[in-house]
Amino acid sequence: MLLFSYEGGFINNGISNYVLGRTAPNTVLSSDIVPWAVIERLPDLLTGSRVILSIVLLFLEPLSVPFLTLYLVACITDFLDGHLARKMGCKTSYGPYFDSLADCLLVAVVVYSIIVHVEFDNWMIIWIVIIASVRIIAFLVGSLRYHKPAFIHSYLNKLTGMALFLLPFILVTISTPVAVAIVCSLASVSSAEYLLINILSDHYDPDCPSLLHL
Repeated sequence: MLLFSYEGGFINNGISNYVLGRTAPNTVLSSDIVPWAVIERLPDLLTGSRVILSIVLLFLEPLSVPFLTLYLVACITDFLDGHLARKMGCKTSYGPYFDSLADCLLVAVVVYSIIVHVEFDNWMIIWIVIIASVRIIAFLVGSLRYHKPAFIHSYLNKLTGMALFLLPFILVTISTPVAVAIVCSLASVSSAEYLLINILSDHYDPDCPSLLHL
């Protein structure tokens, strides 16, 4: 029987220890059940599904039950794709970029849906524009310095992403000014750190935890 393990990110081909009662801890599935090629592509498939879900959200009523339900599913795929890629040892060179692009699309769609549905005061709009401008500048600075898309998955960026993902649920529970103030405060700090990392770092590290780790 062909069994495969994901330890080290490669397929192990051997005699069926499973039948003999000596299954290795990392042995997952028989290739007769699920082809390894499908399992290996699962993180990318989850990321791709987030792109599709983001597009579908455009056709749903913002902050409605169907919108929030589908949005929650998209958020779950964001957690699962990276987690599975690390656990299964099938991380790819383009995976982080694909994941970041899918995240950006989802955030853009949700922000657009919220802007259309929720009335924003001028100070909120100005604050959001400033944050977006700083993040674009940070991305451009890093991309020019490292000669590749400069996405940084720092702790603050991840925390900001989580806050943005939770924003639709926050808006249905507390007032808009309070929700915007909380998210924008966190986004302001993370955007400033993002810019400083790309200015001060001597090499590109997409998983740089924080400015203190340079």
